[in-house]
Amino acid sequence: MKLVVFLVYVVLLVITLLGTSNKRFSKKAINISILIMFLLSIFKDGSQMPDHNVYKSAYYLSNAGESLPSLEFSYALISRFFGPFGSIGFNLVLMFYSAIFLLTFRKILLKFPENGPSSILLFYSNAFLIFGLIQIRAGAALALIYSTILIDEGNFKKIFKWIASVFFHVSSIIFIPLKFLRKTTIKKRTAILFLIIAIAASTLVLPLVKLLIDFIPISYIQSKALTYMLEERIQSLKLNFLGPNFLLRFVLFIIFVRFWNNFKSSTERILLYFYIIGFYTYIALSSIPEIAFRIANSLFLAEVFLIPIVVSRIKQPKARFTMIALYSSFQLVVNVLFTSYFNYTTN
Repeated sequence: MKLVVFLVYVVLLVITLLGTSNKRFSKKAINISILIMFLLSIFKDGSQMPDHNVYKSAYYLSNAGESLPSLEFSYALISRFFGPFGSIGFNLVLMFYSAIFLLTFRKILLKFPENGPSSILLFYSNAFLIFGLIQIRAGAALALIYSTILIDEGNFKKIFKWIASVFFHVSSIIFIPLKFLRKTTIKKRTAILFLIIAIAASTLVLPLVKLLIDFIPISYIQSKALTYMLEERIQSLKLNFLGPNFLLRFVLFIIFVRFWNNFKSSTERILLYFYIIGFYTYIALSSIPEIAFRIANSLFLAEVFLIPIVVSRIKQPKARFTMIALYSSFQLVVNVLFTSYFNYTTN
């Protein structure tokens, strides 16, 4: 599977290079890239990927009439809908979640026609690997959340998408406050001040959450939170502040703050706020790393659109593309070779 992931990246590299150098091919480059990722998400070999075997066994259990206490009712419902197709039905479940995730983000990518093709490389090397191949329920929910906040639509559509996102993944509830960012202005000084607060809060979060855990009204979220706070899980996923993942995020945070005024439109500003809030979360919740990773990765997806905006300051198109290709290549190598995404084993 690792080799396939790298080979697909090479193919996308060629397609996006053509799309970047030829504006008339830009939309086609995005569409072809999305199609390739769609096929990969359906026919992947998930044997060494987290969650895949859980989803597969849950598919068969739900069709055998068993309950799935660790997953939302929506997954059981979707599994039973495709159940009559037998073993192929599981691939159809993957197709269903992948279609929502990829087609929704395709719509967002097309809002950035000049940066869209190069954004594909950034999207594939991190967001797609996590939310398109592994955390498929979160991926479908996250796509709807981003779409609701970034795309101007009627209130009925927005409400429907919020409900659908919670239907696919109940933890989507915690992202609802993000919708108020459209009417919020955060200044550079405030962003730096919040970083200091996040560092100070990192030692207080775990005892505070333990104190408030019993007041969480939704039992599913409460049980998940308790699981994430198990000492064994905390130690196994402990955040390494000198590791490549954190340092990469820290460098991007510095760059985005440095070029704060380059993000001018309301959509660009919201994406900027997503990223910095994700970085605050990464630090503030570092004592509960699993929750920190999940929330932060959801918001770090904004880098797909932010990095090309910063790189657009470079006048030479080839130099811009090379910068993005190098960054996405590095991120791909880290995710595939140095995380558990493609090296997962069950005890």
